[in-house]
Amino acid sequence: MGKTIRRLAAASVAFVAAAGADAGERAWYIGIEGGAELDGHFSADAGTGYAIIATVGHRLGPNFDLEGEIGYRSARDGAFDYDVDQISVMLNGIYNVPLTEQLSFSVGGGLGVDFIHASFNFFVPIEDDSVQLAAQFKTGLSFALSESTELVANYRYVKAFEGDFIELESSTLSVGLKFAL
Repeated sequence: MGKTIRRLAAASVAFVAAAGADAGERAWYIGIEGGAELDGHFSADAGTGYAIIATVGHRLGPNFDLEGEIGYRSARDGAFDYDVDQISVMLNGIYNVPLTEQLSFSVGGGLGVDFIHASFNFFVPIEDDSVQLAAQFKTGLSFALSESTELVANYRYVKAFEGDFIELESSTLSVGLKFAL
């Protein structure tokens, strides 16, 4: 796990150095979002919880962003007696489509790593920790509140590739703010 974290840190530093070489005015942004974790389902019997997500991004052209993302998701389900906590680190490519001067639609995807802790209680308690490669689909809307601040609403679907014990899918609905730097 230490090697994975060192590799992610090195990749992040390389990304920042490369993108900073041609950074234009207001090309960089940061964002923070909070929302509901739906544990991969849109039904009443699914586990639910919360999510907190932070992003750092760089506009590469008029419609394309490259962003790094770190998110914490926690879901619980009393009916099946399980708890799942995950920390995801993603590198996303986002395509933005302006709808009006203030409103835009975005769609994109990402690849990264998901650190998962799960505990189940099926007659006997079972706990598992795993680090898995993950992919993400992301779509959303953003509304410009000012020249440097946007209100964002996003949907994310994360699929962690099959590990030793856990195969995880999760859906997250979030709202937050994005600030131009």
